Amino acid sequence: MTNEVISDCKTDGSCNAALNDRGNSVLSNEAVDAVFGFIRGCADAYARRLLPRGWQAYKTLHDNSQFGIWVHVGELAIMTYDNVDRTLVQCADEDAFQAELQTLAEFFGYAPLDFSEINPLASATV
Repeated sequence: MTNEVISDCKTDGSCNAALNDRGNSVLSNEAVDAVFGFIRGCADAYARRLLPRGWQAYKTLHDNSQFGIWVHVGELAIMTYDNVDRTLVQCADEDAFQAELQTLAEFFGYAPLDFSEINPLASATV
């Protein structure tokens, strides 16, 4: 699965998002860190920071300290950490979000059943 994006971050910290082939906004690396307000760390460090904010892990056979995917249903967003590369996909609407989830499922396999029980009205923010 590729998003094929280039992040355009300026010295003032503002970043322009690229669009992936499904038309969703994609930020990478420093732009992702700016959104979340923290910098780097392994996948486990991101998990410790994201899970309390309403994110849920998208479990794959590849999960380890250098790889992880997290989904925030209420924010229609998907965060991926892969060997220090960070990607944040922000979807404009539910259909776009479902398209991203379908792409994840096609590439990594469907998420476990507990993933389907996420509260889509979660109030935590990105």
